[in-house]
Amino acid sequence: MDDLVVNLETPAPHRIRFGETNRFTGIALDLSGVRIRQVSALLDGRIAAHTAVDRESPEIGRGLPRVAGAERCRFSVELSVPAEAARLSFEAALADGTGQELFAVDLTELRRDRERLHAMARAIDAVPLPPPEIVALTQGHGDAAAYRESILPGIVNARRYLERSGFDASRLRSLLDFGCGSGRLLAGWHAEDPSRELFGCDIRPALVGWARENLPVGISVFQSPPQPPLALADGRFDLVLAVSVFTHLGLERQSLWAEEFGRLVRPGGALLATFHGEVYARLLDADQRRVLERKGFLENAAGEEGSNLFTTYHTSDFAARLFAGFELAGFFPSGRIGGERVLFPLASLQDVAVFQRQA
Repeated sequence: MDDLVVNLETPAPHRIRFGETNRFTGIALDLSGVRIRQVSALLDGRIAAHTAVDRESPEIGRGLPRVAGAERCRFSVELSVPAEAARLSFEAALADGTGQELFAVDLTELRRDRERLHAMARAIDAVPLPPPEIVALTQGHGDAAAYRESILPGIVNARRYLERSGFDASRLRSLLDFGCGSGRLLAGWHAEDPSRELFGCDIRPALVGWARENLPVGISVFQSPPQPPLALADGRFDLVLAVSVFTHLGLERQSLWAEEFGRLVRPGGALLATFHGEVYARLLDADQRRVLERKGFLENAAGEEGSNLFTTYHTSDFAARLFAGFELAGFFPSGRIGGERVLFPLASLQDVAVFQRQA
């Protein structure tokens, strides 16, 4: 079980400048209440810098009011990254005297992929930034720069989830991003390969309108109805994405859309979906936890269905059974890959599941 809420806010890995000084900022919080005292940055296993974890994080404090230290869990450190360094890692020193690696960056791999990543970044940077009110509708914050910086790593991680689950992401020719918001991930998939057929849909007119006006030519975005079907042909897509969608829909509507995905994904194709798993469930009260453990599913209807205030929670077993006609090909608790945290995940700390459509 992962007790740590960890996020590198800047720079995104592809923005790291070799042979120069970089400022690394992020969040490190222990959900169990054991305060993180400091973060150390290591280059090739050797400590290069220390920094306290004490900077203000009011939005984290508001979201996690019962977690000690949530209101001051940011860190910031300047670090020169040598041109030939192979690995950059960050470790937390906890107040109880223990330590734990937070995350690591393979700098050798980053240098090898530099040209491809920089070409993608240039294409993404050419897409207009959404205004803060559009960003907030999907991200829970209005920071448009952070929104942009999450795009490229999000695509890199999506490919890793697919490939760890047995799918060759380079062969994807058609994709539907269901609940695409303002098209954050669609912009990334297009930057990687503009020749793909890319579709997105969302129920909120403001997000669809912005995406239509600002995403690159060739991406088709439309407003989805509250319930299926979508006006798309059977077996139309190699991949359907449902990122932070089933986390905000009631079970009845989830079941309807799960059946629709079975119609839309070609045999042998893939579905990637995210869920509020164990990390999020730990923030529920005792009665809610008991319901979740007994039923495998919980709705917390504090707002309109589909909004950020309407939250749902799944156990891993329940999530795996939700999609008839699909087989679970890969499951990544809290978004981890091979047990390791990923930087700039698709959906912060959500479980990621990859399903294969049966023939």
